Amino acid sequence: MNNETMEINDPEVVKAQVEKLMKGNESDSNTSGKGKGAVIPEGVAGWSWGAFLLNFIWSVNNNVWIGLLTIIPYVGLAVMFLLGFKGREWAWQSRHWDSVEEFIRIQKKWSYWAVVSSVITLVLAVIIMFFAEKLLLNNLLN
Repeated sequence: MNNETMEINDPEVVKAQVEKLMKGNESDSNTSGKGKGAVIPEGVAGWSWGAFLLNFIWSVNNNVWIGLLTIIPYVGLAVMFLLGFKGREWAWQSRHWDSVEEFIRIQKKWSYWAVVSSVITLVLAVIIMFFAEKLLLNNLLN
């Protein structure tokens, strides 16, 4: 028998070896959570509505601590846009994710809920302003 090749007849042994090789490849290709210099895989970079609109909460959940600067007046507005543009990349580098697919799925949920909560907040603000105006006019006329 040659040292480089080995015939394996047991399918369970073959399956175990293939799974071991696949897991080894996954850990090498998954660069998430490895810090500032980590390679950003295709599909990770891009605009993040979750980071932009839910900046403070999103930042804590994704270990992107620069997002805490959003609580500082004036600075916060600039940081919001910075998070929108770079947040997804920073989240990939700052926290371990099982896969790119998991990362994208979770970031899409953040974006969905950021937009939904913003729309609800805007609608409620318009309703409150409408009723406040009516109430103020009634008080002035009486």
